[in-house]
Amino acid sequence: MANKTLCHYALNHEKGQKTPFEAFGQDGKRWEDMQQRAKFLLPYRKYQRFIAEKHGELNDFIARQLNDTRYISKVAKEYLKHVCDKVQVTQGGVTAILRQHWGANNILNPAIRNLGWADGEYWVCVNIDNQVLEIKPWQYEAKKGEIADEMFKRLKGKGAIKVLQGNIVKGIFHPKKQRDDHRHHAVDALVIACTETKFLQYVSEMEGKGQTLREEEKKMAFPMPWATFWKDANAAIGRVLVSFKNRKRLVKMARKKVVNIQEKKFDAKSLAPRGGLHNETFYGKYT
Repeated sequence: MANKTLCHYALNHEKGQKTPFEAFGQDGKRWEDMQQRAKFLLPYRKYQRFIAEKHGELNDFIARQLNDTRYISKVAKEYLKHVCDKVQVTQGGVTAILRQHWGANNILNPAIRNLGWADGEYWVCVNIDNQVLEIKPWQYEAKKGEIADEMFKRLKGKGAIKVLQGNIVKGIFHPKKQRDDHRHHAVDALVIACTETKFLQYVSEMEGKGQTLREEEKKMAFPMPWATFWKDANAAIGRVLVSFKNRKRLVKMARKKVVNIQEKKFDAKSLAPRGGLHNETFYGKYT
């Protein structure tokens, strides 16, 4: 519970990856007010970390988190080696870059072309034919999913099936990874299987220099696994069937009074369906 923080999204976005001091320390009055509130609200050690001007304990904390992640990855790797000859550990950030660059995000949610909007981040509401019903700019100030929920409720009667978040680049809308379809795990698995060690090294080197990966660099550093990768991946994911575990008992033990030839009564036990097999309606197939 000590790690939980209530924070307005816009302020958290303003802070970014900086420490509180790095983000707000230059604004004297604002920073002074923040320190006073932190002193009143936070445990002493956490307050000391909050107002720290140097990374010190923050770096130690990050190092501990990384070590925990490395340890879990190492244990999982050793465990899986009992059933697989070759096991490699990759990074989620690298998988996200490759998934976007290779177009894997568009397998479950195809890109939408010919949108006359400027480049940027948007909410897009679509119907079952992937036709755009409405589009709105994504806003940092809005609560998470608030705009999407409002769009979907308002347009559901017009055939809306979902609202996607993504980016428009040169008139083409590229949806971000959607977790409402469980096949996204299969997409991730495919991308990870095609991830080479040199990709990890390249991303780590770029991040170490504080540089971002431009599209030209991605093309040079991350070539497609093979020429027909997207077509093959799309066909394979299309054949995936998602199985859901049934959490309700489908059968029950039924008791029935039975009379045998000697006219003696006894209880007979057997399994019987639990509840109705179908919904009771007035509708049915007719010719």
